[in-house]
Amino acid sequence: MHQSHIHPDLRMSLLRIPSSTTTLTITRSVSSKYIKPHPRSYRRRLYEAAVAPVLPPKARQECNLGEFLARMDAEYKSYADIELAEVTEIKRWIKEEGFRVMAVCEYLSVNGRTLWLTKNQLRLQGLEFREISNKLAAKLFEKTPLDSLAPLWIGHNAFLFGKNVEDLKTIITATQKVNFLVPLVLTFDSRIVSVKEAEELAKLPDVELLRAQTAQILDQIPVQLTQSLGQHGQELSNILGQISTPTAE
Repeated sequence: MHQSHIHPDLRMSLLRIPSSTTTLTITRSVSSKYIKPHPRSYRRRLYEAAVAPVLPPKARQECNLGEFLARMDAEYKSYADIELAEVTEIKRWIKEEGFRVMAVCEYLSVNGRTLWLTKNQLRLQGLEFREISNKLAAKLFEKTPLDSLAPLWIGHNAFLFGKNVEDLKTIITATQKVNFLVPLVLTFDSRIVSVKEAEELAKLPDVELLRAQTAQILDQIPVQLTQSLGQHGQELSNILGQISTPTAE
C-alpha cells in the first residue's frame, strides 16, 4: 500500500506497530438477501450467436385488451363436459331431496373447524350447506324464474337449502348466530323473498300456532253468521208485529 493513500492517523499507528506484525486485513460485509448475478456461460452465448442467423425471428406479442376481454368472456360462458355433468347432478340432488327453500349467502373466510361444526349444527336444524361456484350457479338457474339472481354470482357465495317454508325462519335465526354467512336473498319454490321480508316472517309465531289461530277464527265465522242472521230475523219479526198491531185495532 502506498503511503500517499494512507490516512495520517493510520500511518502513525502503523509506525508504532513492530514490523513483524504489520499485517492489515480489510473485509467487506455483503448482505445475503441480494441475489448474485449469474450470467450465462460463454459457451451458451457462443452457441446462441452461432445459430441466430438460422433460427426464425421471434414474433413480437402485443397485448390487445379487447381481444383479451373477449377471450375471457368466451371462456366464462363456455362449459366443459364435467361442468355440465356437475350441474345435472346438482339439479338431480335438489329434486330428489325435495328442497323448496334456498338462501344465497355471502361466504366470508372462516376456520375449517368452525365451518365443520356449523355444517353439523345446520344439518341438525334441517338445513344443508353447499358451496357452488358462480359459474355453475349461473348455469344451474339459467332459463328459470330464478335467472334474475344473475347479479349475485360474484365473489364468494354459499347456499343453504331447506325443505319447508318454516326453514325461512330457521335460516334467518341460524345466520344471525354466525359471522361468516350473510344472507343476500331467499327463495321459496320459484318466488324470490327479500331478507327484510324473511326477517319480518321470522318475528311471527310458529306455523302450528298460526294454523290453530286460523282454525279458531274459521270456527267462529259460522257462529257469528248464525247470530247475525238470527238477530236480523228477530228484528224483522218485531217490526212486522208492530205494524200489524195498529191495523188489527
